[in-house]
Amino acid sequence: MSQDIAYAVIRKTFFNDKLNETELAVLKERVIIREFNDGEPILTMQDASFPIVALVSGQVTVVGQFGDVINVISSGTLFGEVAFLDRQKRTADVVSKGESQVVFLSEDLISYLEMEHPEMVSQLLYSIGRELCAKLRSAQRMMDASNLSFA
Repeated sequence: MSQDIAYAVIRKTFFNDKLNETELAVLKERVIIREFNDGEPILTMQDASFPIVALVSGQVTVVGQFGDVINVISSGTLFGEVAFLDRQKRTADVVSKGESQVVFLSEDLISYLEMEHPEMVSQLLYSIGRELCAKLRSAQRMMDASNLSFA
């Protein structure tokens, strides 16, 4: 997968297509792009760092503490945002389902952006908020559906 595609995903997923070329160049110097094989862990509940991640290509499986599959995430989606925001232990592992490519934005990068490019942080936080809202709505729909099945 080309890095140009990864940067396009960064621009769209993290910043809603609102990065100019200078801002994108800042990120290109500081993001981590990695490829993972099937079954390889991307994030674990034991991680001591709290990056936020975007899935560039492939799929990943979110696995709960009892080994239950919570979700399958497709490309173009953020994950790891809750631990990124609150710096608390992750509530699930994220494992590559087949081959996948991800982009990591570290806490150090965000600290740098806060000082040097605060407008980028505002856009990133907006994107995280939108992702959290979408996940909350999805969870609410699942809870509503499960309540209907017990009625």
